[in-house]
Amino acid sequence: MESYSHTQRATLLLAIFVGTAIFLVAILATGFTIVHNAQIPAPVRWSIPLFVLATQLVTALLFFALTITVGDGKLTWRFGWGPIKKSVPLSEIIKAEPMRTTFMMGWGIHYTRSGWLYNVSGYDAVRITLRTGKQFVLGTDDPSGLVHALGVPRE
Repeated sequence: MESYSHTQRATLLLAIFVGTAIFLVAILATGFTIVHNAQIPAPVRWSIPLFVLATQLVTALLFFALTITVGDGKLTWRFGWGPIKKSVPLSEIIKAEPMRTTFMMGWGIHYTRSGWLYNVSGYDAVRITLRTGKQFVLGTDDPSGLVHALGVPRE
């Protein structure tokens, strides 16, 4: 039984991908007139934009959203359509506190001074502390809803 579920979309990330994709498609459609005279072999001229487009497509599919659920005795978060996901038992969570991330902390999945950071957009987040003392941060545009759903003390 699920008691909380919220999805945050990666709107800025997707806008950047769409803009870059339009630029790369325009380069492909114009026949590379910009780089045509640069003595770059045709296979290289085609492979670089196509590689970038393919990489962006995969990244967009993996990180277009972050869904956080609380239910069935665990906190679960997953990116995109779901291949990247994690969960922790609710019994292991001793504290949940709203926080603001910074531009320097960035987006995505990486380690910060506050523990592992998982986010796709914005600066609102919830810092989770486990019984072991380990911490991690979940980005969300509904920090108070997530803290309430976890039902643990907050600072």
